[in-house]
Amino acid sequence: MHCDEHSSWEKKAELAICPLIKFGPLRKSSMRRRMSEYILSKQAETDLRNIAIYGIQQFGIMRAECYRDDLKDRLSQIAETPLRYPAIDHVSVGYRRSVFEAHSIYFRIVLDGVFIVRILGREDPSKAFQT
Repeated sequence: MHCDEHSSWEKKAELAICPLIKFGPLRKSSMRRRMSEYILSKQAETDLRNIAIYGIQQFGIMRAECYRDDLKDRLSQIAETPLRYPAIDHVSVGYRRSVFEAHSIYFRIVLDGVFIVRILGREDPSKAFQT
């Protein structure tokens, strides 16, 4: 792949994930009460970029955008009902996981919602969380 091609994929990926990063945590209900939010870690933002690049390359921009929209919905569901998803203390204490299609979303409950730590595909979570 040429540098220009890679740059093009990255630009498309940025456009594909932009709604997740910029608009995800800013939701409000019609009743004007504050809803729970999700906050993405830097690693989760990188995971989303990689997911978008892979999705665009393998499936095209339209399917990648559909996946992005469905993933955004899942992140909002996690923020609204985080206790619905199982704790995975054996991987990392205080973490929970939501399986979404080919990915697992790892998060922690925080004061105003959830902190999305990683969004992993086939990666080994115990290795991904080593510091």
